[in-house]
Amino acid sequence: MNYNPTITLETFVTIIYCLLTAFILIVAFRQLKFFNRTNNAQFLHNLETKFISAETIKLIAIVHADCLDFDENNNIPIFRVQISRFEEVYPNRKWDLKDYYTTYEIDWLLLNPLDTLGSHVDTGVIDVKSAHQYFGWYINVALSNRAIINYLKWIENYEKTSFVFEKLTQLNLRFQELLK
Repeated sequence: MNYNPTITLETFVTIIYCLLTAFILIVAFRQLKFFNRTNNAQFLHNLETKFISAETIKLIAIVHADCLDFDENNNIPIFRVQISRFEEVYPNRKWDLKDYYTTYEIDWLLLNPLDTLGSHVDTGVIDVKSAHQYFGWYINVALSNRAIINYLKWIENYEKTSFVFEKLTQLNLRFQELLK
C-alpha cells in the first residue's frame, strides 16, 4: 500500500466548501436567534400596548391603592370602589371613578390578559424573565390585592365555573421563584 499524503485540488475545494457551509450555518443560526429575540420583544410590546388602556390604568391605580372591595352580592358579585379612599390616596387625580366594577370588567381588563400571558409563558412563546420584566409589577399588584384574592377564592368555590385563572397564579409562582 502506498500512502500519498498530498492533497489534491478536488479534496482541497471540498474542504473549503465544508468550512464555508459550516460558517454559513453558524451565521444563519445566530441571525435566527436574533430574529427570535426581536419577535419576542415585539410580541411582548404588543401585549403590553393592548393591555395598557386608559380604563386599565385607572383600574390598576384603584387596585394598587387598595380601594376595591369584593362583594358577593347574592351570587352576582361586584367590586365596589372606595372613591373617598382613592381621593385620599391620590388627592390630585381628577378621574371620574365608577362606583363599582363587574367581575366581567375585572376579568376583561385585568385578569384575563395576565392569565393569557401565563399561557404564552407555558407554551414557550415568551420567556419568564421577559414576562416578569414587562408584567411582573401588574401581576404582583393584582394578586396581592385583598379584593382580587377574595374574588379568586370565590371563583374556586363557585360550582358553576371551572375557570380559576390557573395560568396567572402559576406565572406568579414562577416569578417568585425567579426572584429568589
